[in-house]
Amino acid sequence: MNEKVYTLVFKNIEIGYIREDVDGDLVFEYSDAFKSSKMRALPHFPNVNKKYKKSSVLNFLLNRIPSKAFKSQKFTSASELIGFGRKVGHSPIELVG
Repeated sequence: MNEKVYTLVFKNIEIGYIREDVDGDLVFEYSDAFKSSKMRALPHFPNVNKKYKKSSVLNFLLNRIPSKAFKSQKFTSASELIGFGRKVGHSPIELVG
């Protein structure tokens, strides 16, 4: 099974990547382009040089999902959260992949 990779994008700038490894664990890390930019780090991921795992990534995705989705959908895996967190009306950040 191949690792799945999703890209966080803000105004055509790649912020970083969320990877789902073969065990289903999610990992976020900033892109090199973002690290060399003057942009501020995301609140959920304050250190641009750190790899964030599981709970930090899950919290980020959960905050992107509209509450209606929780009422109508039963989530059984972390990867299912990604589909609901791709583009959120209140957030300028897109999740592509």
